[in-house]
Parts: sequence; C-alpha cells; structure tokens
Amino acid sequence: MNQEQFSILLVDDDEVDRMMVRRTLKKANFLASLTEAKNGKEAIAELKMRINNIVPFPKTDFLAQNKNNRNHYLD
Repeated sequence: MNQEQFSILLVDDDEVDRMMVRRTLKKANFLASLTEAKNGKEAIAELKMRINNIVPFPKTDFLAQNKNNRNHYLD
C-alpha cells in the first residue's frame, strides 16, 4: 500500500500532543491525509461523514509511546 493512501483520524484533547504527532509524521516523511478531532464527539462526527478503512490500535500506553517518539525523532 502506498503511504499516500493512508488516512489518519487523530483524536486527542491536547493540542500539544496533536502537534507532536504532526511533527513526528512530517519528520518521518509519512505521507497521509491527517484529520484532527479534539474529542470523541468530533471524532464520531468525522467518521459519520466519511468512513474509510479503520484500523484500531491495540491497547497502548500512549504516554510512554509519546516519550519514546519524542526521544527518537526530536533529538
């Protein structure tokens, strides 16, 4: 699958966390359509407008993952 075919719905109430994900994707040269939602209500509304391939993430410690990403990509 070509990276340009990915569509990401980023859901997080913290603008700084969303910014970190945007920067990480950009630094990794990961080409994707990125849509952001500040909460579950906005996310559900976005999904109702356009349902694409949905890939659920396994249960993850996102704070630990963010720290690892920050250390790897932003150093």
